[in-house]
Amino acid sequence: MYKEDPQESQIKEDDFNIKEVLGVYLRKWPWFIIITGITFFISFLYARYTAPKYEVRSKMLFRDAKPNAGGRITEMDMFEDFDLLKQGSDVDDEIEILKSRRITLNTIKKLDLQFNYRTVGSVTGFTKKTIFNNLPFRIKLLPSDTIEHVKNNTYTIEIIDKKKFKVIEIEEGFIDETIHEFNKPVFLGENQFIVEQSEKFSESREKSRIYEFDIKSINSAITNYNNRISFEKVDQLSNTVQITFEDDSYKRGIAFVNELMMQYNDDAVLDSRKVAGNTVDFINERMQYISNELIGIEKEIKQFKDQRQLVDIESESHIQLIDESELSKKIIEAETQLELAQYVLDYMETDTSKFILIPSKIGLNDQSIISSIQVYNDLLLERQKVLQFSGIKNPVVLNLEGQIIDVKEGLRKSLKKSVDVQKIQLKSLKNKELQIQRDIAKIPEYERVFRSIMRQQKIKESLYIFLLEKREEAAISKAVSMSNGKIIDKAYGSPLPVSPKKKIIYLLGIVIGVFLTIGIIYIKQLFDTKIHSFKDIEEANLPLVGSIPFDKKNENTVVIDKKANSVIAESLRLLRTNTHFLLGGKPNELNTRLGKTIFVTSTIAKEGKSFISINLAISFALTGKKTIIVGLDLRSPKLLDYLDLPDTKGISNYIVDPEIKLENIITTSNFNENLDLLPSGDVPPNPAEILLSDRVKEMFETLKKTYDYIIVDTSPIGVVTDTLLIKDFADATLYVTRAEFLDKRMLEIPKSLYNEKKLQNMAIVVNATEMKRSQGYGYGYGYGYGYGYGAVAMKKWWQFWKK
Repeated sequence: MYKEDPQESQIKEDDFNIKEVLGVYLRKWPWFIIITGITFFISFLYARYTAPKYEVRSKMLFRDAKPNAGGRITEMDMFEDFDLLKQGSDVDDEIEILKSRRITLNTIKKLDLQFNYRTVGSVTGFTKKTIFNNLPFRIKLLPSDTIEHVKNNTYTIEIIDKKKFKVIEIEEGFIDETIHEFNKPVFLGENQFIVEQSEKFSESREKSRIYEFDIKSINSAITNYNNRISFEKVDQLSNTVQITFEDDSYKRGIAFVNELMMQYNDDAVLDSRKVAGNTVDFINERMQYISNELIGIEKEIKQFKDQRQLVDIESESHIQLIDESELSKKIIEAETQLELAQYVLDYMETDTSKFILIPSKIGLNDQSIISSIQVYNDLLLERQKVLQFSGIKNPVVLNLEGQIIDVKEGLRKSLKKSVDVQKIQLKSLKNKELQIQRDIAKIPEYERVFRSIMRQQKIKESLYIFLLEKREEAAISKAVSMSNGKIIDKAYGSPLPVSPKKKIIYLLGIVIGVFLTIGIIYIKQLFDTKIHSFKDIEEANLPLVGSIPFDKKNENTVVIDKKANSVIAESLRLLRTNTHFLLGGKPNELNTRLGKTIFVTSTIAKEGKSFISINLAISFALTGKKTIIVGLDLRSPKLLDYLDLPDTKGISNYIVDPEIKLENIITTSNFNENLDLLPSGDVPPNPAEILLSDRVKEMFETLKKTYDYIIVDTSPIGVVTDTLLIKDFADATLYVTRAEFLDKRMLEIPKSLYNEKKLQNMAIVVNATEMKRSQGYGYGYGYGYGYGYGAVAMKKWWQFWKK
C-alpha cells in the first residue's frame, strides 16, 4: 500500500493552508468592492473639494552677512571707505528680520491681504476657488483704524444686480441674510465695511453668482502668513537664502513673496538713511562752529602782522624750527583728538533730547568709544521701530530705554576719560615743546607768538577739512543707500498645485479600502468562533466522513431522489459511500449477517441531524437496500414534522406497552418502497429510564434481522445523556456539526467522546457548509473514494460569471 511521504504531506498541508487563507478573503470579494468603492469615493470627494495649494519659491542674497570671500567685489565695496554706517550682520539675524511680524504687516497692508476672496461653485456649493486679481468687488473697512480690531469672520455674498447684493452670515449656528447696496456702509456686528465695485464688475456675468470672503484681524492675518512661509540657507557657507511659501492662490503667493522682499529692502534702506542724515546734521553744526573760530584766528594773524610790519616770519625762522616741526604735528594730532572727544561730549551734555543719534566714525581713534556709539545708535533705531506699533509704556520700549541710558552713561564716562588722557598727553608734548623753544632763545618773541597763532589756525583748518570730508561721505552714503538683500530670483513656481495630489489620493483611497477590508475580515475571523468547514474538524483531530452544503434556494426536507443531481444530493451520496466503508466496506448479507445500525447525533439541537438521518436513509434505500429510519429523540421528536406526516404511536408507546407489536408501529415511506419509518411516539415524562428498558434491546435485535440499514435519529449528546444510554446498539455513529452555528469550543465534546471511544466508529458530518467552500474543496475528502464536483461546475462557468 502506498504511503505518502511526511515531508511531501507537510508541503501539501502548508500549501493548502495558504489556499485556505486566501480563500477566506477571495470569498469576500464583494466586501472589497463595496468598501474600496466607499474609500475611493471619499478620496475623490477630498481631492475634488479640497482647496489646492500652490508652492512659490524665491532666492535672496544678503550682501553684508559676512566678509566677502575669494576677492569678490560687490556694489557696496566701492563705497567702503566712505560708508560710516556699514556693519556686518549674520544671515540668521537677517532671516529673523525678513520674517518679522513688522515686515509681514507692511506686506499685508500693501497688498490688502487681510481679506481672502473665493468663488463658490453653483452646482454643489462645495467647490470653492481662491481669487486674487480680477475681482468684481473689493472690501474696504470702516473706519480705517479698525484694521487692527476687526473680528474674524466669513461672509457669503450673492450678487442680486448691479446695485444690490445679499450677505449671508453664520453666527453661533444661526444664518442671517441681509440685503445691502454697493459702495455703501455695511454694519455686521463688530465689523463695518464697504463693498466697492471694481472696473471688472459686469452685471450680466456676475448676476446670481456667489462669492465668499474672510475678514481677519491683523494679528490673525500675520500669524496665518508667517506659518506658511519658510526660510532655508542654500548652503552653510553661503549668504543665499531660499524662501518657500504655500498659498491657495498661485498669483497671490507670487505677489506676497515679492512684496515681502521689497519691504525688507525698503526697511533696511530707511534705517541707513536715518543714521546718515543725523550724521550730516551733526557735522554741519560742528563745521559752522569751527568756521567762526578760523575767521577769528585769521583776523588775529592780520592784526599781529600789521602791528609789527611783518611779511614772512616763517621763512626767516625755518632753519631754527625744523626740530620743532615734528613735535608740532604730534601736538596738533593730540589737540585734534581732544577737540573731537570734547565735541562729542559737549553734544551729549548740551542735547535737550533724551534720545538722539550720536555720529560715529568722525575721526576718533578710540575703538571702544566708536563701538559704544554704534551700540547706542542701534538701540535708538530699535526703539524707534518698536514705537511705530506700540506706546511709550510698552515693556519692550521701557527695557530699550533702560539699555540706552546705561550705554549713554558709559559712553559719557569713556569720553571724559578720553579727554583727561588727551589733556595729559598734550601737556607732556607742550612741555617738550617748551624745552625746544628755550633752545632757540635767539628767535624773536614776536616770531614765537606768531607761530603759536599759526598753529591754532592749522589745527582748526585740519579739523574743518576733516569734517568736510566726513560730511561728503555721509551725504554719499545717504544718497547711494542700497538694500541689504539682493533678489537673485523673483518669486516663481508651477501653476499646478502641489496638493492635493489627486493620483496619490486616489491610490491611497484604494489601498486604504483594500487594507480596511482585510482588517475587517481579519477581525471578524479573529472573533468568529463558529465552525465553517471540515478544516475546523481537521484541526480538532476528529475523523470526518462527509460535508453537506447549504442551499438557500432549496427549503425541502428531502433533497435526494433517483434523478437528483444537485450539489447537496451528490454530497449525500458521497456521505453514503463513506458511511458504507466506515461500517466495514463489504455489502450486507442478510442470510449471514445482521443489518447495520447507524446512529445520527449532534452536540445541540438544530444542527440538522434529523435532516441528515432522513436523506441518508433515502440514499441507502435508493440502492435497493431495505432501510428504516428510527426516531429515538424521545424528548423532541421531529421526524414526522419534517416529513409532513400526522402524529402516531411509536417507540415510546412500544416500550411502555408490551401489548403493542413492533410491526404495528412501523409505517412505509412514500419516498421509496425500500424505506420504512419508526416514529418516536408520544413524548414520555422519563425518556432516560425508558431507554434502559429491555424492550429497546429487543427492538434493535428485531430491526437488525429485518433491515439492511437502521438509521437512528438520536437526542443531542451535548444536552442529554439519552444517546450514551443506547450507544452499544450502534455499529457506527455520525456526529453532525452545523457550520456557521456550532461554536468551535463545543468540539471538545465530540473530541472527548472520540478519544474515550464512547461512541462506536464515530465520525463527523459537517452540515450546512457554504456552497462555495464545498465546490472549492470537492467531496473526495473523507476516505478518498468520492469524486469532486468540479466537472459539473466547469461546464457552467459562464453561469457563475453571469451571476
